[in-house]
Amino acid sequence: LKTLNGDELKPFANLTQLVIAENQNLEKIPGNLFDYNPMMESIWFNSNKIKYVGDNLLKSLSHLRRADFSNNLCTNENARDKTELGYLMTNLKSNCG
Repeated sequence: LKTLNGDELKPFANLTQLVIAENQNLEKIPGNLFDYNPMMESIWFNSNKIKYVGDNLLKSLSHLRRADFSNNLCTNENARDKTELGYLMTNLKSNCG
């Protein structure tokens, strides 16, 4: 699994958590990944080889409380609250775009 596609998550509109951690091949996450998952609360993409994250990946996720992007090629951030999520979004835009 090198990249993800928003259509893959489309059938799971009520999804609140997603864990894709320690997948040594994941490199790209498109900005539209969660277009059909507005209830997302927690995501884990830690310990992958992510080097690209599409614009606005987290922007529309108003329920998001936790996001872990630690141990990746373009970022090593782990957000556990709204303040840290804001910092993470800035970091992803600067380092993974």
